[in-house]
Formats: sequence, structure tokens, C-alpha cells
Amino acid sequence: MWTFVGIFLLVAAALLILSLRPVQVFLFNAMIIWVFLFVTSLISLFIWLAVFGSG
Repeated sequence: MWTFVGIFLLVAAALLILSLRPVQVFLFNAMIIWVFLFVTSLISLFIWLAVFGSG
């Protein structure tokens, strides 16, 4: 479910980027990078808990 949420957020952010000015696009790109890192870290944390939490 969380992967769908992340994909939805990335698509929505991409649509926002397409309708903004270049300076704002740069700022949103920086924000998207942080959001992407946050989402991937959450997914890796869930995977780590699933693998090592049951052992």
C-alpha cells in the first residue's frame, strides 16, 4: 500500500512541476529528492523488520 502512496505522490508532484515556473521547478525537484529518499528509507525499514523481526 505504501508503495502506491509513494507512486501517487511522485506522479502528483510531477504534474505540479509541469505547471510551474523554472525556479519553482528547481525547488520542487529538491523537495522530491528528499521525499523519495524518505519513502525509500521507510520501505527499506519495513523490509528489514520483515526479514529480521521474525527471526
